[in-house]
Amino acid sequence: MRPYTGHVQKTQRAQKSDKIPFNRRVFLTSPLCGLLLFTSLTTPLLTIPVLAIPGLATLALATQTLTTPALAAETQGAHSGSSATSSLPVPAPPVIPSASPAASSGTSPANTLSAPTALPSPAPEITQHPSTAITPSVSTDSATHTLIAKGRYVAAAADCAACHSMPGAAPYSGGYAFQLPIGTLYSSNITPDKTHGIGNWTEAQFMRAIREGVRPDGASLYPAMPFPSYARMTDADLHALYAYFMQDVRPVPRAVRPNAIPWPLSMRFPLTVWRWFFAPSPHAARKSAERLFASPQLARGAYLVEGPGHCGACHTKRGLAMQETALTAEDGPHYLAGGAPVDGWTPPSLRGEPRTGLGAWSEADLIAFLRTGRNLHGSSFGNMDTAVHHGTQYLTDNDLTAMAAYLKSLPPADETQSLWQPDLTATHALQAGGRLTPGQQLYLDNCAACHRSSGAGYAPAFPPLAGNPVVQSSTPDSLIHIVLTGATLHGTASAPSAFTMPGFGNRLSNTQVATVVTFIRQAWGNNGSAVQAADVKRLRNEITPSTMQSAPPTPMEPAPPQPNDIPKPPDASEHPAPQPAASTPASTDNR
Repeated sequence: MRPYTGHVQKTQRAQKSDKIPFNRRVFLTSPLCGLLLFTSLTTPLLTIPVLAIPGLATLALATQTLTTPALAAETQGAHSGSSATSSLPVPAPPVIPSASPAASSGTSPANTLSAPTALPSPAPEITQHPSTAITPSVSTDSATHTLIAKGRYVAAAADCAACHSMPGAAPYSGGYAFQLPIGTLYSSNITPDKTHGIGNWTEAQFMRAIREGVRPDGASLYPAMPFPSYARMTDADLHALYAYFMQDVRPVPRAVRPNAIPWPLSMRFPLTVWRWFFAPSPHAARKSAERLFASPQLARGAYLVEGPGHCGACHTKRGLAMQETALTAEDGPHYLAGGAPVDGWTPPSLRGEPRTGLGAWSEADLIAFLRTGRNLHGSSFGNMDTAVHHGTQYLTDNDLTAMAAYLKSLPPADETQSLWQPDLTATHALQAGGRLTPGQQLYLDNCAACHRSSGAGYAPAFPPLAGNPVVQSSTPDSLIHIVLTGATLHGTASAPSAFTMPGFGNRLSNTQVATVVTFIRQAWGNNGSAVQAADVKRLRNEITPSTMQSAPPTPMEPAPPQPNDIPKPPDASEHPAPQPAASTPASTDNR
C-alpha cells in the first residue's frame, strides 16, 4: 500500500542511508529479479488485521496483528541494565487497567507518558526523545525490574504475541501459520529456550533481526516480520525488549514446524536484495522518526504508529515485490490508505475518508477502540481483535491519545468521497413488512435481531452496519468472511464482556450470502457495490483452519477452530429451505 521514497540499505560499516525515490528503481526491470522477489516475498502481508468496522459482527482498527521479532542476527553492543530506559512508558503486567502518569516532553517520538500500574510499580520515567535514555536513581534490583516492565510494555506496543503465540500453546512459542501464494510460513519460537528459541542470541543479534531482518546465521527474514517498521525503534526500547524476553518470558522447548515453501521459492538470497531496495537502514529510519512535528504528542503518535505499532504493514497497499508502498506519512497519501485482502480480511483506510476511513471518528472514538476493541461505530474482529487483545489495551492513555491524534491528522487519500447520509427507505420497508426483496427478507431473518431494521445495531455490543466504513469498502471480503464464519470480540481489562456473532456459512448458500451482503452494502445510505455468488465461493474456498487462527486462549475464549468448523454450503443446489429468524448458537470460530 505508495509513490514510496524508500531508502537503499547499505552495509552498516559504510553507515550510509541515502534516500532513493522508489520510482527510480531499475531493479524490478529485471524479470528474473522481479520474479524471485515476488515469490520469495509474498509473505510480507501475512495476516491482515482488518480494521473492519463491524460488518455483520465486529470491527478491527489501527495496529496490525502481525508482528513480533521472528529471527535475528548481529550488530549492536549490549546495554547495561541500569543505564538504559525505554522511550516507551513503563508498563504494568497485562491485565490491570489502573494508570499512573509519568511526565515527559520533547518535539519528537517521546511524549508525556503514563503507565498502568500493577505488580511492583515501575519508577516514573521522563523522556525527551526516543533515543534519549534517562538513568533512574534506583537500586540494581529495582532498575532491572523497571527495565523488564518496560520491555513488557514494548512487546505489547509491538504486538509480538499475536504472531508468535497459538491457542493452547505457551506464549511466544511460535507456530502461527501464514498461508501465502508460495506456501505456508510458520512463526518462530521467540522464547529464551536455547535449542528452539532465541536463548543463545546476543542483544546485538536480537536488535539486528528486529531492525534489519537478518538472523544470527546471516540469512534474511521474510518481510512477514515487519522489520521495515521496527527499524524506527530506539536503542532504549529494544534493550528493554531484549531484557524482557531473556529474563521474564518462560523458555519453551517447542520446535516449530519447518516452513512449507517449496524450492526454489524457499531460497532466501533474493530477500537480501529486497532489503537493500525496500527496507530503510536503522540510521535512515531513526532520522525519519526524529523529524519535526507540530507537537510532541503528534511526534509520539507517529513513533508508535509508524514504528512498533507497524500499522502500515496491513493498512498500506503493497507493490509488485510485496513492499509497502509507503512506510510513513512522509511518503505520501498511500500510507495507511487501506491494504489488500489477506486471509479474507481487508484492512480499511486509517486516514480521513468520510465513508471508508476514519473521517467520522473522533479522537475519543479511536482511543476507546484501541483500549477496548469497541466503540459506538464498531468493534474489532479478525486479526485486529488480537492486536487489541494482546497489544493496544495495555498502552497508557497518553500513548493512545497520541496515536489517535496522529491518525486524525492524516488527510483522506480519496478526497472525492462525500459524507454518509442516512436513507430510511430500507428501514421503512423492513418495519412495514409486506412484500420484501430477497435481500431484505434474508436480512430480517438472520441479521435484524442484533443489527436492527435501521442498521444502527446496539453499539458497542452489536455494531452498526449503516454508515460503516468496512461495509462500504470497495472490497467486500471482510463482510463476506464475517457472514460465513462469524466473529468473536474478546474481552479486555476495560471491557471484559465478550460477544460472538455466529457464522451463517453452514445455513446460507453462496447466492444467499451474496444477496444479503449486497443488501447491507447498499441499504441505509451505504454505497458499496454488489456482491456476486462467485465472490462468496472464492472466500469459502480460501477459509481454512489456518486462516481462522486467533489469539491465545483466555478464560472467556471459545475453543480453537477445527477443520469441520469451516463453513460449507447448505447443499449443492444452493436452494436450502427457508431458515428461522434471528438467534443461532454461538460459533466456536475465534475470528
